[in-house]
Amino acid sequence: MLKVSQKSIDIKANTKAGIVYAMQSLLQTLPQVRTNAALTVPVMEITDYPRFKWRGMHLDVSRHFFTADMAPC
Repeated sequence: MLKVSQKSIDIKANTKAGIVYAMQSLLQTLPQVRTNAALTVPVMEITDYPRFKWRGMHLDVSRHFFTADMAPC
């Protein structure tokens, strides 16, 4: 969870990866080019979690090429 208020920035996560992703989301709100202007972060709250508890696997079958004599029958 990433919560930005006018007085604080709170990051809470169940894993280290969650903290990294929250920090990246926060950094994306900052300007790409640094100037002398004061940095401001918009007030926001982001709660993110996996949509499904299970993880699927996608197999790219075209990654393994066979010649005609080696093709499985």
